[in-house]
Amino acid sequence: MTTIVTAAKLRRDAQEFLRFKRAMGIVYRRAEFDLNGFVDFVAQHWGDHGEVALEDAISRWCARIPGRKAVTLGNEFGVIRQLCLYRRRRDPSSYVPEHALAPVKESVFLPYIFSHDEVRRLLAAATSHRGRFIGAPMLRALILVLYCTGLRLGEAVRLRMADVNRDRDSLLIRHSKGRSRIIPIRADLVAELCRYAAERQRRSPFIRRRTRSDGYCESSA
Repeated sequence: MTTIVTAAKLRRDAQEFLRFKRAMGIVYRRAEFDLNGFVDFVAQHWGDHGEVALEDAISRWCARIPGRKAVTLGNEFGVIRQLCLYRRRRDPSSYVPEHALAPVKESVFLPYIFSHDEVRRLLAAATSHRGRFIGAPMLRALILVLYCTGLRLGEAVRLRMADVNRDRDSLLIRHSKGRSRIIPIRADLVAELCRYAAERQRRSPFIRRRTRSDGYCESSA
């Protein structure tokens, strides 16, 4: 049986689906972006209230950008398929696409392994950086965090000094991939981050900085 939808109906279903996921503690920020993109695509091609077969809408959405990486398409498609599975809870006959429509293939990305000498040169360049919008202490601290922890770039740039626990030598990673976690770090990285916080305080006196009783560093920034 063909499942007929409109952008307006999909938008309501997507919001209900997000509320359902978040009630279970899943943040789903990236998923919300993908869902909104799909609904906007349907609205752009068929209007808010124009009817379209859900199968056709998903097929055309998957093919909208030629030559996309299979991993990227597969990740986005997975969110749309989860929405379809959620809709099937209410209507057992509702269309759910097969995984074969956007199979997740092994990534062909090859990581580059920096040598110790290259890392030292990166740190030297960061330490002498004279940028307008990002200072040398911040850039040096960012590179050290990425190198020493293996955090994703987005996780690293979202860190605040309040996430650094000096007593336990750890970092609090907040709401990443739907959850928070604590990771251990070396004492010398903690010292580097504290030096960065002191330098930031020296350059910006209006930024308040204090230490909480549980060992975390706090800052108004």
